Amino acid sequence: MASVDKKKEEVEEKVLGAPFDEDPQIEDMAFWDGVLDSLTTGSSDFIFPKEGRHRLRLVGVKKQGYYREVPSSYRGREKMKYLVPAVNLGEETEEESKLKYLIVPKTALKMIISLLKEGYPIFNNGPDGYGITLVRSGAGRDTSYSVLPSRKPFPLPEGIDPNEANLDEAAKSYVNVNSKSPRGESNEDAEAVEEEADEW
Repeated sequence: MASVDKKKEEVEEKVLGAPFDEDPQIEDMAFWDGVLDSLTTGSSDFIFPKEGRHRLRLVGVKKQGYYREVPSSYRGREKMKYLVPAVNLGEETEEESKLKYLIVPKTALKMIISLLKEGYPIFNNGPDGYGITLVRSGAGRDTSYSVLPSRKPFPLPEGIDPNEANLDEAAKSYVNVNSKSPRGESNEDAEAVEEEADEW
């Protein structure tokens, strides 16, 4: 978590602290890519599902309770989200294929729990554990989710240590990110906070 904040500070110092007669590498696209990455605070720690399919391997942390409820606000309206340790199997680089925290609404969490009740060991960290595919469709109040189990067991990627998961620290980091975002927005699409009515 600290590495993300440090990177953000370094980039802000380069941009905001540059004298007016010094152009901070306007022609350097790689530099500005770094700026964009830094402004997406916490992006290296959290997975915010966008529209489409997301292949994930959940990480079981039974002693910590598997997930945490976290507040997410937008324009003064607060809704609860849920934070679950996971690995994004769609990431191609070794740096990105690491333990992160999936942020989902209650509807998606209920679907995950339903798979557990059906007997799919999606929180099993051993070779018999299953992966999931989370599908997000639509936008705003028309957003919908579906969660499907993998067809066969899918072991955790090499190098993933479930003991490194810390739900309490991740929840604190998420709340801190959310409170510092403009208008109280999290890193999700602004529309995602409005995605469902409160029937759940």
